[in-house]
Amino acid sequence: MGNANITKVYLRSTYNEDESVAMGKQSIDRGFFGWLYDRLLDLADNKRGTFKENTELIVQMKEALPARKVESISGALYGIIKEREMLLNEIYSWQEDEIKEKTELLFSGKLMSRTEDVSCLVSGRCPYPTEDKCMLCRYSIPTTFSLAMAGDELKRLLTEFGRTNEEDVIDRINLTYQIGKLIMVLKEAIDRFGYEYIETYIDYKEINELIKKETPNMIFLEEIQNDRR
Repeated sequence: MGNANITKVYLRSTYNEDESVAMGKQSIDRGFFGWLYDRLLDLADNKRGTFKENTELIVQMKEALPARKVESISGALYGIIKEREMLLNEIYSWQEDEIKEKTELLFSGKLMSRTEDVSCLVSGRCPYPTEDKCMLCRYSIPTTFSLAMAGDELKRLLTEFGRTNEEDVIDRINLTYQIGKLIMVLKEAIDRFGYEYIETYIDYKEINELIKKETPNMIFLEEIQNDRR
C-alpha cells in the first residue's frame, strides 16, 4: 500500500470525515515522505513490518547507490540498517495512544526540529542538543521543502570527502555514513515523487556524478576492522 493510501486508511479509521480530510490535506501540504513517516503510519494503522518487508528494505537501499564496489558500500548500508532497526524497536515499544498522538502532532506541524522544513519524532526531547544538522538524525522526518537543502548538503559532503586526506580515516568514515544517509533521503524522495519532481529542487545529475567519482574512495568502519583481523 502506497504512502498516500496508508494515510487515507489511517485517517478514515481514526477520525471523522471532516477531521480526516483536514489532516490528510495537512499531510500533503507539508510534503512528508521517507521510511520513518511510512512506518509511523503503518504502526498507527496497527501494521508492523514483516521479515520479508525488512529484507526488501535492504534491497531498496542497495539499489540507491551505484553498482561499483557494492560489497564495500554494504558496510555503510549495514550501519544505516542497524540504526533504523534500533529506532523501529524503540517505536514498537510505544503505546497505541502515544503513536496516535505523535501522528496528530506531525500532521499539525508541531513536531519541528531545529532545521527548517524537517520534522522530528522526539521534538522537545532532543537526545543530541549540540547537533545542528537535523536532516542526518535518525529521528528526522524530511519534507519536500527540505530537498534543496539535502541536495546542497550532499554536494558539500561529497566535495569535502574528495578533499580529505587518505590518512584522516575517522573523518572519511564519518563523511561516508553521512553521505549514505542523505543518498537514502533523496532515493526515498525519488521513489515517492519521481525524478522530474525532485529535479525541481536539486541537480540530481550533478550529484550522481559526484557519487560515482567518490564511491571507489569511500571508507567504511567494517573495512578497517576486517583489515586488522
